Amino acid sequence: LAAKYADMPVVCVPNGVDPECLPPPARDRYPGLGIVHAGTLYAGRDLGPVVRALRLFLERHPEAARAGAKLRIAGEAERGHARAFYDAVAETGMEQYVEVLGPLPRAQALNVISRSRLIVVLAQQQELQIPAKLYEAVAMGIPTLVVAPVVSATGVEGNRIGAVVRDSDDVEGMACVLEHLWRTGSRERSPCPVSITYDAIAPLVDRLLTTNLPPSQGSSA
Repeated sequence: LAAKYADMPVVCVPNGVDPECLPPPARDRYPGLGIVHAGTLYAGRDLGPVVRALRLFLERHPEAARAGAKLRIAGEAERGHARAFYDAVAETGMEQYVEVLGPLPRAQALNVISRSRLIVVLAQQQELQIPAKLYEAVAMGIPTLVVAPVVSATGVEGNRIGAVVRDSDDVEGMACVLEHLWRTGSRERSPCPVSITYDAIAPLVDRLLTTNLPPSQGSSA
């Protein structure tokens, strides 16, 4: 945009989150490596690569399977996406390691997330939009795996705020993320390297409005 409109200032104001709307750290974590995806499956969003990565991980670490490793899915899915997901589960033989919870009230979905060890955020074929749930996941301090092209908006932002980004084709890379979590066994909350709360973003918006408005409009902003 800056190159196209050289005579106009271009500023990016990132999204954020209100931490008061998020639950505290859960004391009753799911056993083993609990993985969760909460959100609607539509457009290019596909959990198939995550299912295949989980299978690869469990083949290498059968002890993780015995410990209760599981992928939990909360939210709706368009018909074609639901069929593709169940096909991926059947093809990999992962039925016993997947739990489909269906649509849940927000508070209940956040509870499932807070009890998990890894949050999956899907943003395939989504070059410009960034899912708001990315900020919630990172703000909750739970390790977050973004499945999206590294050069996409979600990929760039995910890296900036401390998530791990892997492309859909990088099943091996996703399996390595699971192996790292399993190997470290850490239950500590992951700190976000940058502030993503609305309190931190509000001054940026204020400076943007008061700096770019003509003097006669500055007071009304």
